[in-house]
Amino acid sequence: MFEQASSPAPSSQSFTSTPAATPVAAPRARRSPARAHRSAFESHVEQTAERLEAWRICLDEHDRLNAARATGVMASDPDRVAWTHAPVFFGFLDDCHAELESLVEALDADEQSRAGEKLRARLLPWLKQSTFLARTIERPRGYAGDAEMMRMIYERAYVGPTSFAKLLHRHPIESDAAQAVRNRRELIPHLLGEVEHRLGSHTDPLRVLSVACGPAWELRDLYRCATDTARFRCTLLDQDAEALETARAGMHAIEQGFGRPVGATFVNRSVKDLLRSAETRASLGRFHFVYSMGLYDYLPANVARALTQHLYDLLEPGGTLVIGNYHVGNPTRSYMKYWMNWPLEYRTEGQLLALAPATDGARASLSFDETRAQMFLRVDRGA
Repeated sequence: MFEQASSPAPSSQSFTSTPAATPVAAPRARRSPARAHRSAFESHVEQTAERLEAWRICLDEHDRLNAARATGVMASDPDRVAWTHAPVFFGFLDDCHAELESLVEALDADEQSRAGEKLRARLLPWLKQSTFLARTIERPRGYAGDAEMMRMIYERAYVGPTSFAKLLHRHPIESDAAQAVRNRRELIPHLLGEVEHRLGSHTDPLRVLSVACGPAWELRDLYRCATDTARFRCTLLDQDAEALETARAGMHAIEQGFGRPVGATFVNRSVKDLLRSAETRASLGRFHFVYSMGLYDYLPANVARALTQHLYDLLEPGGTLVIGNYHVGNPTRSYMKYWMNWPLEYRTEGQLLALAPATDGARASLSFDETRAQMFLRVDRGA
């Protein structure tokens, strides 16, 4: 992570000015608090646009100077300008998002929705220069968090034709919410190893179900040696055929690396199919470990509760269900909602625990990842 510092803009130009003296006017009628908040929000958006443009001009000039160097370290490293300016630029963006957070708190749901649309429309000339932000806003697969977005989060690269574009792409990928996504890669293999140890060798192979699996990058950390290909039997379910193909390619790469087949089944079905069809659920089989990391952030409480019960019912005795959900305290919440067009169903600890099945033998517990942006509901089924 970069050390972050605060800076209003990289230009000597000041964005504040001292107004000229004016005659004393009659007092105006006091504005309502709601109107004052809207006015402050609009001023914030305009100031952010001005400062983004100042940064673009400054960084483009640094790019020009760097390209003009025929020799030297800077000329040989196309990302050097970007990472040199990253601490201050990221600090500027962090300050923008902190101010935005304070401004939108007083707005109701409808006002927040309209505010997000206005902000993205005004800042779009700059936001679209970020490969990541452009994709979250445009949603070419019809939803945020698709397989390509996950790839960018995992790779953590500087992407873009200019340093300004690279930095605006990289900043959201360095956020707490993005780090929480990367943390899943370590969590799932760790939990699988724990379940395998608890259940013993008679579970060989361990049957695993990933619901809304996406690209399933975490499985690349599960198979560490050739013998692991026989330890696990994975079923990967997702409604997005493109995401499933990405997961399939990842499993194929594992097979090529070890020279052994990997036991994996790919199921192109939706959550609605799981909820509505007992036949669909039965066709999946039963599992020692069931998990869903990026789905519950989009489900209302009633749907989430019903799905959790169905997934729990797929567990073998002694099996474990794990569900990820972003916490209401996610510090990237406003950034995602307003800049990225990526609203989520955030939950408190109590709200996530309330999704657990009220079934004899079901033991529910909660944990957080290191960012504390994301929490996990774990339900162990009695033997």
